[in-house]
Amino acid sequence: MRLRHLLKALILSLIGMASIVLAEEKTNIVIILTDDQGYADVSYNPH
Repeated sequence: MRLRHLLKALILSLIGMASIVLAEEKTNIVIILTDDQGYADVSYNPH
């Protein structure tokens, strides 16, 4: 099962890398990483 997930991730990353190499201009990528948030800290839940 783990091997299947690893292979899927590898294939998707290779496809993504190929699209970046073939792109004529670089794309903007924003990664937002947060930590230590509770259940209601992002105001999705009305608590």
